[in-house]
Amino acid sequence: KSSKPLSADSVPIGGFYINKEIAAYLIKRNLENGKKSEADRYIAQYQRVLKGELELDVLKDECQVFIANFKKLDVLAENFKISLSSMVTNWSLEVDAYEKIIVSVPKDPFTSGEWVNSEFYAHQLREILITKVWNKSLKGTVASVLARSKEVLNGEEISITLISGGSSNLRWLQSLLLRDFKDEL
Repeated sequence: KSSKPLSADSVPIGGFYINKEIAAYLIKRNLENGKKSEADRYIAQYQRVLKGELELDVLKDECQVFIANFKKLDVLAENFKISLSSMVTNWSLEVDAYEKIIVSVPKDPFTSGEWVNSEFYAHQLREILITKVWNKSLKGTVASVLARSKEVLNGEEISITLISGGSSNLRWLQSLLLRDFKDEL
């Protein structure tokens, strides 16, 4: 009864966002640098299609094929994330995290050809979470919330934090909170 939520914020950085980052990582990781840039360009065009800024059918055929492969991989990424995270036993940011699953990825994402099996490790998932989710989006939001709450707390400490959503089960988030905000929490 005496709890009071302070300076809450909600950002659309959750499961679907993480799945897209996993898909982007997996579709690009075996490409040469020039092809990675092309993949980034096609992913950006796909984002414009999703926002309604661009029609899919006006894109060149290779881009449409790439987007079809990316969309398929994006859907599969949810199961990859769940399967791999259910195997992790140590959520420390410093451990090797060599738990792995076998994932299916397009051999050449620019063609509608063969898909091949590949390994996806927990340390790779952790790196995606840290660089593409935490550092890029969540860390700044948390810092902003903590700064706004200081004014209302009048020197009192925060006793509990609530992180909601299915991807909050990736317990590296707790480690990242403690690492980057231990003085505020």
